[in-house]
Amino acid sequence: MCAHAWACGAVPVYQLLEVLRGEEVVNLDQSIRVAASAYLGWDYGAPSLAACPASVVPASVVWRPGQKTRTVCCVFVGGILGAVYPTAKWHPGAWAAMMVPADRPWGLVDAVVGAGLGREWEDAPLPAQWYVAQGWSGLVDGKVVAASRGHQWLQYGPGLMLEATTYTDEDADGKSTDAGAVAWRRRDWAVQVARFDAVRLVALVDPS
Repeated sequence: MCAHAWACGAVPVYQLLEVLRGEEVVNLDQSIRVAASAYLGWDYGAPSLAACPASVVPASVVWRPGQKTRTVCCVFVGGILGAVYPTAKWHPGAWAAMMVPADRPWGLVDAVVGAGLGREWEDAPLPAQWYVAQGWSGLVDGKVVAASRGHQWLQYGPGLMLEATTYTDEDADGKSTDAGAVAWRRRDWAVQVARFDAVRLVALVDPS
């Protein structure tokens, strides 16, 4: 069961998505927003869990009753994608790739494109389009080192982010006393891109 259920516990979110798909009334935007609702109230931190079971999500990572509702950016993004694309043909090792191993910092982009969920997008985000985004600073020879800093999130158009974030109330200097959470954030794309040395996007397709 999902960590949060729809309609006061009546229907787990992943089951609601199955119902909506069966009635052919759900598109990508609706799927992501419904899947994200399972993370309402979650905090940022470890142990990092996904709210709903999915083929790409290891069972050991799926939230169970009694566990704290915590996640980090890569587990959150992977969990959302797993819920939104239940029939995706993920390559072996896709989940591990999304967890950013040191020698594959862009593993999320590779895994999403490899599963056929979208294509890499080199321009600024278009309005009303969902993307998977990954940003890095401080890579050395294309690899993650101790000083590297990366982030993954879901991007809607050029100004809205859906993310599991260390801070939800960052000031201009990136300082905060907030513990972090799953959050929607309005931030201009140019401002967000400037926070990293490099950012890559994948434009997502409607789930089949």
